Amino acid sequence: MFNDDDYFAVTASLLLYLDPESTRISGGILQNTLTDPSPQVTEDLQGTSVVTGTIGVSSKRQYTIAGYIETSRGRITTSISQQQDFSATQAIDFDTVNFTVLNQNTSLETKLSSATTVSSRKGTNVTYEDFSFPLTVDVTFPVPSARFGFTVATTQNYRTSNLCWTTERCATSSQSPIRPKHQT
Repeated sequence: MFNDDDYFAVTASLLLYLDPESTRISGGILQNTLTDPSPQVTEDLQGTSVVTGTIGVSSKRQYTIAGYIETSRGRITTSISQQQDFSATQAIDFDTVNFTVLNQNTSLETKLSSATTVSSRKGTNVTYEDFSFPLTVDVTFPVPSARFGFTVATTQNYRTSNLCWTTERCATSSQSPIRPKHQT
């Protein structure tokens, strides 16, 4: 969670390919514009014993990380540029004294657009990927007819698109690897 104990624990895996014709491979970082997120929080809550209103959180950032490795077959350069968009809204209606009402409607969406460019002596490959993860959660209490006295309704979707270009395809069609507009 952002702002929770000043860190966020993540488990990762590293996929490593060995160069059979070299005992040592060197490389370096060419560009890294990744910065900490800067979420914007808006709050419009009314009341003390019965609290109603909305809370919103949004965060947008763009960055590029690029680097290279020197292999026995020449230099390979890789660049990843991403745009991340996150937004969440919670509409709440709480009875904080008697606990007779607890309604919370949460809607959030995370979008990620990524362009990965890999260049070597063989040419250049560019892969564009778009991901979207919308989620809604509606909690209602009390609901006398519900088995446990409340209901939770959730909706989650996953959308993705992928497009790959190579210099060979671009050269034969006389087009540059420009990202076409498309919808998912």
